Amino acid sequence: MSDIAIDAPPAGPLTEAVDRVSALYSYLEFRIGLPDEDAWWRVADLADAGLLAGWLDEVEAHFGERRVAGSYMSNWLLRVLAGLWAVPVLAAERLPLSGLDDVAVRRNPGGWFDGAALGREAAGALPGDPALACPDTVAFTGRAALLDALVERLSGLEPVILALREACPVGLNALWGIVADSVANQALEIARLTGRDQEAAWRDVEAIIDRLAALQPRLRARPRAFPVSVGPVIHLFEVRGTCCLYYRTVENPDRDGEGYCETCPLRTDESRPPRLRALLDG
Repeated sequence: MSDIAIDAPPAGPLTEAVDRVSALYSYLEFRIGLPDEDAWWRVADLADAGLLAGWLDEVEAHFGERRVAGSYMSNWLLRVLAGLWAVPVLAAERLPLSGLDDVAVRRNPGGWFDGAALGREAAGALPGDPALACPDTVAFTGRAALLDALVERLSGLEPVILALREACPVGLNALWGIVADSVANQALEIARLTGRDQEAAWRDVEAIIDRLAALQPRLRARPRAFPVSVGPVIHLFEVRGTCCLYYRTVENPDRDGEGYCETCPLRTDESRPPRLRALLDG
């Protein structure tokens, strides 16, 4: 038997990025390869308003109000869809090059979405990234080009968003706003978990949303950054541009107390800091 060591091939650029994401997110299974299982759906197939309306009927049976059910389903789905492309960029500066027909999401029996899959390793990366030594990896000229390419893929979600609008009592402005809110939430969450400069992460958010709004004029509701101090350290959170309507499921909701999410645009700013500090402590 030979004693010559054989170097293992380098991990694919997206395998490494997906591993990083999986270490950060406990509620989302991120994988390479499209699963052949009933719970997984190719994203291209979600541009079917009839399919989405059937799912909405199931969610409505739980919430008892179609508008709330539509907001719940749209928020879950668009967060995962935006994350298919945005999260690898935000966590590893690598963009999956797959299109809608080569990515999939998993629908949980409870009506939410808890899985994301990329069909192939093809990716774009920045100059100097070791991933450029891997097959099917292309170099972007710089960070601006990387964000441009990311936004093209986010804008490419339009067929699914139009199907959601047809199936759900949620307007196009709100649906595109959910995409923007999702990117903002993911960028700041990843920055907090990885120790990245949160102000730099927010600059990325603004650059992404500016580009996306230029392609999708119905994106009008934008998140804003909200600083919270913990001793000498400032943490950034988003205040969403859209409301998920959770408060409609709560009896006697209080904008200063219970019934509104910490990042809800309807909550008072004065009531946010202690609740957000509690989230950081958790």
